[in-house]
Amino acid sequence: MDELCIYISIPIRYRQEAATIERALQRTGARVLNPCHLVPDDCAKDKLPTFFAHACYRMIDAADAVVLFANYYGRDCATEIGYAIHAGTPVFPVVLDRRASDNLTVDWMIRPLVQPLSQGLDELLLRLRDCAPTLPASSPLDRVDR
Repeated sequence: MDELCIYISIPIRYRQEAATIERALQRTGARVLNPCHLVPDDCAKDKLPTFFAHACYRMIDAADAVVLFANYYGRDCATEIGYAIHAGTPVFPVVLDRRASDNLTVDWMIRPLVQPLSQGLDELLLRLRDCAPTLPASSPLDRVDR
């Protein structure tokens, strides 16, 4: 595997946060699968849920890891995480705003099956680096202070 492929599990209404996470991951050389970029072409309105579900499952299947936006996630993200866990894909939860509470601390079905919660992008990138030795040696992850 030349590059790590990472899916971002995040509600679509958090597009800005998704873009922030995506940019940070791309700086490491990772290929990012961001569901906020999905645009259905010629899809009837009643078919949109099926379109998005199948597209997201395909992206999760292609991913080496999943990053979960833990400041907020709903049933769709919880379903994605359960799907990834069942497939054996590691899940890395992250909170971007350390003042915000994360839903992960109260989710007893998901919390024990994912990686430890990262407080911010630097910590997330370190965890990914530690779990992904395939990242290039010159990756910006190597420049993040421990």
